[in-house]
Amino acid sequence: MVFVLDCNKKPLAPCHEARTRKLLSRKKAAVYLRYPFTIILKREVEDDIAPCTLKLDPGSRHTGVAILQNDRVLFLGQIDHKTTIVDDLKKRSAYRRRRRTKNCRYRAARFLNRKKPEGWFPPSVMSALNNSVVIVRRLKKICPIGLIEYELVKFDTQKLINPDIKGTEYQNGPLHRTNMRNFLRIAHNNTCQYCHGASKDTKMEWEHMMPRSRGGSDALGNATWSCHSCNDEKGSRTPREWAAAIKQKKRQTKLDKARLEGIDNLKKQNYSTALADAAKVNAIRWKLKEMLEQETKLTVKVSSAYHTKTNRMKYGLSKDHCVDAACVGKDALPALHFRTTECLVITARGRGKHCRTNVDKNGFPVGKPYPRRKNFFGYQSGDMVAANVPKGTKQGKYVGCAACRSTGSFDIKTANGRISGINHKYIKPIHRLDGYGYTTKEISPYWFETENKTASSPCLKAGASAV
Repeated sequence: MVFVLDCNKKPLAPCHEARTRKLLSRKKAAVYLRYPFTIILKREVEDDIAPCTLKLDPGSRHTGVAILQNDRVLFLGQIDHKTTIVDDLKKRSAYRRRRRTKNCRYRAARFLNRKKPEGWFPPSVMSALNNSVVIVRRLKKICPIGLIEYELVKFDTQKLINPDIKGTEYQNGPLHRTNMRNFLRIAHNNTCQYCHGASKDTKMEWEHMMPRSRGGSDALGNATWSCHSCNDEKGSRTPREWAAAIKQKKRQTKLDKARLEGIDNLKKQNYSTALADAAKVNAIRWKLKEMLEQETKLTVKVSSAYHTKTNRMKYGLSKDHCVDAACVGKDALPALHFRTTECLVITARGRGKHCRTNVDKNGFPVGKPYPRRKNFFGYQSGDMVAANVPKGTKQGKYVGCAACRSTGSFDIKTANGRISGINHKYIKPIHRLDGYGYTTKEISPYWFETENKTASSPCLKAGASAV
């Protein structure tokens, strides 16, 4: 399905691709946006348009998006959130700390900005929130959305660790009337969880699977019981990195084999990633409703994950982020009719970096600094372009993201690799840089082909009135 605007940029009901091709070939419309594909009519439409419902399935790494009109699914999308924000902030903090302590301070130390404002969220959490709100705002401009509905996710973090927890165990917890060291010593029978006594070392210690020097917490999910020999040998590495180093040895001793077996068993008790994702989703669930209402001025409804799963099983659909979004809602429909099986994958990438040069592992500049300008010959690095080179060694057609140069010789990052030395005269813009990358993927619910044969005309009645 293709989004449609009239000449006053009033959003109309989406129409089928075949109808879009006719409008474009007869020059009754023009392309307005590439992602998501939108056309704009060359006349005004005064008919009343039936409103659509936008549904969201929020998550810590991916968010599903679907637009429905009654029981017809008109649009499917998936937002991939950034997962490198924490690492980027730590890297920036390390650079600044080093510059302040190595007699090259150019920025005064500040100690009066430590207080966090009320309602503060970490940047990694705010990034996921802002991505969802931005995409909803953009879809509202090209589609007549009258209602927003999203799944109110709630994770029981204690049940992720202990599925059998119940009653007062929620209040007491595993460390009730004890401390971490005593709990680990009793829980693991005072035995090293890496070598299981193969090292013959009797000095036992509390060991962090993800080292504290690399951001590991003191939570129970990141703790285990280890002898001093294994703890010292592991050092600041993760169990996976330590196992890789042991496997690279030309000859493995009996102790090495025991440690490899212990590392494999430790994977079952590492819940740090699952708990972090669950806490992130729990934190944003009500904040998302507040931001959507403030940004769109529309009614925002919520429903539980139970209704989403029940609806998906009732319709007999395969599990996917965008398919789950289409199933969100308390009021179950008799059936869902998919007018599209193409999912638009929207990847959050940002708008570039503040650094004008690359740096080495110590934070010193490497190479020549980039120019202060961002635009060259009407293009900016990150723009999606199409190049048609008529002759020469680079002859051919290329589509991808442009890396601009002041010389006018651009690079194009395509799906098959990087093409260097393309003159800007052979390039045409497809989609300007907006902080997101766009790809498509096919969604195939197992019943779609049979359902599509019995479906009525692919063009929506409301869409037909727009022509």
